[in-house]
Amino acid sequence: MIDKNKVPDRLYIDRGPRGGWMTRDKRMPDTEAEYIRADLAAPKVKPLVWDEHNWIASTGFGYVRIENKPAGWWNSLTKSYEPTMHAAKAAAQADYERRILDALE
Repeated sequence: MIDKNKVPDRLYIDRGPRGGWMTRDKRMPDTEAEYIRADLAAPKVKPLVWDEHNWIASTGFGYVRIENKPAGWWNSLTKSYEPTMHAAKAAAQADYERRILDALE
């Protein structure tokens, strides 16, 4: 078994002087790739990108729409009303992130 205390948190990949690849334990100006140890890497979910004209955002598994209705801002992803447009967008983002992260191990 590998001792995690002896494995670096990150490795940086550069082209070597003869065209091959070499690894380093610190970033250099010519660094081409960075690898983070899997047990330290936390997944990040991209933010929803809103069409400000129609208040629609693509989720990758459909669309979410917010609408201004008499009862408040309707959020089609959470099926709930929020008091403001910003609250509806924040609720949609939180629900979207939860759905994505729940699908990961």
